[in-house]
Amino acid sequence: MTVLAALWHRGGADMARECEAMLRVQWSQAGRCEVQADAGVALGSATREPAQEAAPLVSASGAFSLVADARIDNREDFRGPLGLAEASAGPLSDARLIALCLDRWGPEIIERMVGDFALAIWDNRAEQLLLARDFAGQRPLHFHEAGEIVAVASMATGLHALDFVPRDVDERRLLELLAGAPYEGNRTCFKAVSRVEPGELLTFRRHGRSSRMFWSPPTGTIQLKSHQDYADALLEKLDEAVAARLRGATAKVGTHLSGGLDSAAVTTSAAAQFSGTMVAFTAVPPERLPSLPRGRFGNEAPLAAATAARYRNIDHRLIAMPERLALEKLPELFARFERTDLNLPNLAWSEAINEAAAAEGLQVMLVGAMGNATISYAGTELLGELLTAGRVGSFLAAYAAICRRGSGMRSHLVQALKQLLPRRLAVALGRPRSVEGHPATVGVINPAFEGVGELMAWLDGYVTVGEADSVQNRVRMFSRVDPGSYIKATQLRWNIDVRDPTADRRLVEFCLQVPLGQFFRNGMPRALARTALRDRVPHAAKEGPRGLQSPHWFAMLSGAREEAGRMLERIGESALAARLLDLEKMQGLLQSWPEADSFGPPVYRYGLLRGLVVGEFIRANSLR
Repeated sequence: MTVLAALWHRGGADMARECEAMLRVQWSQAGRCEVQADAGVALGSATREPAQEAAPLVSASGAFSLVADARIDNREDFRGPLGLAEASAGPLSDARLIALCLDRWGPEIIERMVGDFALAIWDNRAEQLLLARDFAGQRPLHFHEAGEIVAVASMATGLHALDFVPRDVDERRLLELLAGAPYEGNRTCFKAVSRVEPGELLTFRRHGRSSRMFWSPPTGTIQLKSHQDYADALLEKLDEAVAARLRGATAKVGTHLSGGLDSAAVTTSAAAQFSGTMVAFTAVPPERLPSLPRGRFGNEAPLAAATAARYRNIDHRLIAMPERLALEKLPELFARFERTDLNLPNLAWSEAINEAAAAEGLQVMLVGAMGNATISYAGTELLGELLTAGRVGSFLAAYAAICRRGSGMRSHLVQALKQLLPRRLAVALGRPRSVEGHPATVGVINPAFEGVGELMAWLDGYVTVGEADSVQNRVRMFSRVDPGSYIKATQLRWNIDVRDPTADRRLVEFCLQVPLGQFFRNGMPRALARTALRDRVPHAAKEGPRGLQSPHWFAMLSGAREEAGRMLERIGESALAARLLDLEKMQGLLQSWPEADSFGPPVYRYGLLRGLVVGEFIRANSLR
């Protein structure tokens, strides 16, 4: 585990002391902090493991200095061209490998790297500072530029250790979070802190900076002979991605295991390859659950247990979900994750799993967070794409298959017709008539707050799922989240490295090139995953209700109703929160509380709860 810091004073001032302070504040329990400083440039890293080569490195040519928080998965692609024997390349650290690659190919080699990484590189010859993150944002990297100084840190906390970096919140970013807008650009919850975007190479020079995205989705289509061939190829890519994330694992590895296809795919792939024990954690809700939405079920433990029972090296653990949201712990969560977009009901059970995993000394946790965009993609845009391409016969055949299955007939037809309409017309027909009625806001944004109209106009023009093609939709599923801070915060709190094989670049690029008809086949969504996993996961081939995370979320919130009232009173003391939020409406929601054993209106989860989180974040980080 590693955290990074870097400083460049363009005037040449020594920044070594500040760099070390940035490391210490990010990780007070680090075993060592090492800083390399020269001519106004300071690069530093902190690590707990003495054997880990995470210290600042200078390449053999002296052209590059770097610090890396990285796991490079395609090491074999570079070993041969670098002239490294297999025996000597094996113990080579990822940071040292990156240094060799920079000497051989220059910074352009970053776009060929597969894995999870955040890099800060000083180019001695060009006198420029380079920052880069992997395309899926699995490692965080933040920066602040002020006058002659560029400051870089894994976590925003590192930047706030500097007296010239204020803690003011970013009103625009908070407004976007309240509206459920996609996460685009380099803004964070703090006005003075920017993020390096996933897949971005950012270059700071003596005068100005430039940026380019080094990853873009592939444009070709993979042609195989049969559906089974596609399924076999998917399993091969999945197993490759899982194997890469098992590198360096000890005798036990943790995994999330629900009743869904993604976590089951990752868990079973790991169990088949790993010689040690897979400790599979399943979050279990209370026995008494409300009536759930149609086609969903709440307790995923039985399906998870059936999957675990097939593998001798899976140790299945049931973790009871909390029955109350601990709203009073929000300041602690803000300090840890440095963000407001916290899904508190799901975060509650994920934290319970982390506590159990840490108690056993587990240091690697496999998840399938991005599976919906990759291995288990539904492919429901197929009808619309067939219509758009003028393939009426194929459209009728696909719709007939949906009708034979007897589910989703109307919704699939509506989505297809929406895709067929010109974009401007589709947007105009779906445009909300008022801010209060916009489905993204659920009524918690103050309509009079500056910038609301601009944001809503932008959301109107944004191509949403159902209007874009399938590749756009999947790429945007990645861009809607930035998991880096969550993953690093989990490492810092529990010494657990969360690794997601379903976000593997090779797997993602394969799935983006598979014809859409392989995902949505014979009227069945997720057909490719069902075929690929039918011999690994007992329920994979069956189409049935889908599990629902935190099915008792409203009961959890109801248990914290009194704390929510006290919190809303405190939030009202902040002038900024009072301007941004519709506090009167939030107070009304508190007073007209539905029955606690109901599933709960969405306005309470995506309106009231989200408003409480944003308001408390403002209060904790701003004097306004």
